[in-house]
Amino acid sequence: MKIKVFIFSSLLFFQAITTVFAVDSFEGFADAFKSEVSEINDISFEFTQKVFVAGATDTVKAEVVYKRPNFFHVRYTEPVRQELYFDGKDLVTYTPRIRQAVARKTDYNDEILGVSVSLIYSSSGLENLENSHRLELKETGNDTISIRAVPRTAREYTEMIIEFDSETLRPLKTAVVSEYASSVTEFENYRINSGVEKERFIFIPPDNVNFIRIEN
Repeated sequence: MKIKVFIFSSLLFFQAITTVFAVDSFEGFADAFKSEVSEINDISFEFTQKVFVAGATDTVKAEVVYKRPNFFHVRYTEPVRQELYFDGKDLVTYTPRIRQAVARKTDYNDEILGVSVSLIYSSSGLENLENSHRLELKETGNDTISIRAVPRTAREYTEMIIEFDSETLRPLKTAVVSEYASSVTEFENYRINSGVEKERFIFIPPDNVNFIRIEN
């Protein structure tokens, strides 16, 4: 079973700093954004995402670890346990419930975890978002900075609001709106530049797991 995350919610993460960013335009925010994200070597965090569709609520919870240049490990804990590993060459999807792991060789690209996720670690992620969305500073306050993103072409959603802490530039929440569904994602437990080792991203099959390799 493959978990489908409402990936439109941008997972934007930055190194903590001690000053409050005072910005009065999207351009000012973008300059601060690019400066801060350039300092990230590795990052981990947790998120809870609630998707609202036709009166029902689906919840997804996950822990994410990323390391430059392109290593990641995602551990979904709800609605079912599933893990993704990428060591720079192989993408492995491991589902403990059915004792199965599927591996395939792939080059990293923003589509693996969603284009917006590239904003975690690279200023190019912001450029990608700018290319596909009209971005504007929605509102600022003493504690938060909000960015509104509207797709340039038709998508499954109509707009996305990204709320940041004005002191750290870490996201507090994203909200995505569409005609038929919406989602809210909240982030917590950031750990930045903690020296994550590359071995963290290599999948070692447990005993009695059916390991399948798909050749491209």
